[in-house]
Amino acid sequence: MIQAAKCPLNRRKSSRLNDDIPEEDAISVYVDRAFSRRTQVAGCGGVLSRGNGATIESFLCRIEGRDSLTAEIWGCIWGLRRAWDNGFRMVRLLTDCTELISLCNSEDVHLHEDESLIRELQSYLRRDWTVQLRYINRNENKVADLLAKEALSMGFGLQILSNESTGHLLLERGTL
Repeated sequence: MIQAAKCPLNRRKSSRLNDDIPEEDAISVYVDRAFSRRTQVAGCGGVLSRGNGATIESFLCRIEGRDSLTAEIWGCIWGLRRAWDNGFRMVRLLTDCTELISLCNSEDVHLHEDESLIRELQSYLRRDWTVQLRYINRNENKVADLLAKEALSMGFGLQILSNESTGHLLLERGTL
């Protein structure tokens, strides 16, 4: 079951968060994270897709890790940045991390170790667009999960994958 999160951060009249968005008008941005306790490396991954399920692009990013929450925040930032840079203004941001949703709803993050990242994410949510932040079950987030895990074994930094490259990766990993 998908539940929408309520977020008071969008105060601009032209910005909307959590409005119902017609399926054909929005893209979905699925994000997930991975963290290796052994190597202390974190990764995030995400998929931008159209309402009909067609992949627009995917991304994965290896980051110096503190924990999986930090990687999830980075995944949301990269996902929203890619959506914004590609000109999409109606977005469903889909995550399986309830802690992240709670942080997005909080204005009191000044004591959190990821305060600057949380504030950056919140600034994306305040932009002049419609973002619907939603919780999804882990089973609905398998491709983003695979991309996040794949990021753990690559070099540091962001990689953008085309639809075709994403398909090849999924075939290699036996996901398709």
